[in-house]
Amino acid sequence: MAAALRFCVREGVAMFNIVSHSFELMSRDRRRANAIVRGRFARFCETVATTPGAHGATFTSRPPQIGDGTGAAGMPHSEIRSAARVAEQLASNALYGAS
Repeated sequence: MAAALRFCVREGVAMFNIVSHSFELMSRDRRRANAIVRGRFARFCETVATTPGAHGATFTSRPPQIGDGTGAAGMPHSEIRSAARVAEQLASNALYGAS
């Protein structure tokens, strides 16, 4: 998500929307927090806060402008980002998956 955010800022994309569910921060049995996902979310929030040109907003405070011409080409694929995400997800599933 951080790479996508930086890409959108570089490309001048007006909006980068993230959709998540609160339960994603929990173990599959909903009995404890998933520290891996929580840490990833905290790091992403820090990235938003420290990335020049990026800021958080809600649809109420900044409604999307459809067809305003600020869209960007698709972000280039990265084998490294994909492998890192798969490794993190495997670790998360091993530590916080269903018992």
